[in-house]
Amino acid sequence: MTLNRQPDLFATTVDLVTPPALDRATMEKRVRPRIATLLAQAQQAETMPWNDERTRVHAAMFHGMTNWLPEEERDALRAAFTRELDRLGGVPEPPPSIWSSRTPAAGLITPGTG
Repeated sequence: MTLNRQPDLFATTVDLVTPPALDRATMEKRVRPRIATLLAQAQQAETMPWNDERTRVHAAMFHGMTNWLPEEERDALRAAFTRELDRLGGVPEPPPSIWSSRTPAAGLITPGTG
């Protein structure tokens, strides 16, 4: 008897490609402690408690996690977090991407240059 532990790469079963449904009540319970922790860290800080990258990540995560909450609670928490981030210096702009540069990399041949 041979056991096949390798999943079928070409399976058509919906269960393999469909993520489980998330219900609002479960997600509210999951995100509230995380939201409370981030807000408390910001409220207790005298200076920004995170580096620039982590601040951007936390701001995006906070915004996304609050989508699971009732609208009134969501808006109040977002406003409180935004106030704290502003007090601490705001969310920094991301650094320019090397891929967004309009100048070609050294040594590359670009159209019209040979």
